[in-house]
Amino acid sequence: MNLYKLEGMKIRISTYLRAVAAIFASLLALGILCLFLGTDDLEGDQFFTTWNGLHALQSALTVGCFGVFAAVFAARVIVEEYCGKKAAILFTYPVSRGKILGVKSRMVAGATMAAAFASNVLSMGIMVLTAHVFGITPQGGGGHFAATVPLTSILAGVLAAEIGMIATAVGWKKRSATVTIVGSVIMVCFVPNLIASRPESIVGAMLLTAALLGLAAGLTRHMLTNGIEEMEV
Repeated sequence: MNLYKLEGMKIRISTYLRAVAAIFASLLALGILCLFLGTDDLEGDQFFTTWNGLHALQSALTVGCFGVFAAVFAARVIVEEYCGKKAAILFTYPVSRGKILGVKSRMVAGATMAAAFASNVLSMGIMVLTAHVFGITPQGGGGHFAATVPLTSILAGVLAAEIGMIATAVGWKKRSATVTIVGSVIMVCFVPNLIASRPESIVGAMLLTAALLGLAAGLTRHMLTNGIEEMEV
């Protein structure tokens, strides 16, 4: 049995699927609310009256929500397992500690990126459909906008996974799942604001932010791997 199947058997998938569904429903409801707020002709408020603004707001919220989701997921499958009694069992596996950690990290990152991508694409698609049904006409849109949504959705997943990885390393250092989650909440107080503040150049803003967070996530992941390799039970 490979490591992915072994780790998958230890995870209660239904719990995380319900969490993803709840996040998606909340983001969609908020997005549609913002869409209708734009009909009040809020002068100068591009977040509600343009597709670029609505998209930037939705993407920023996606990064924030799924960044915390990644941290909660990682707190359960990485921090709690390596800081509790299960660590002794993990270290008896005839596989290197770094390889096991890599499997766990990729599972968290993969699930986060897939969920964030699907949520952002579907919510924006439903918002566009709702706008057509109710005759709401935010400014912008068109082919360029349609091409941008999938790209920013991928980047939203990457950013969320990076936030989760950084928070995981901090939480493991403090031997606390709570610190992991709190750390992610602190980060999402800042990162989504960088995205929402650049609706006209959202792809560039997200790429730059992803590159910077990627460096930080790579460094903290390296520190986490070394720390686990040197752990004594």
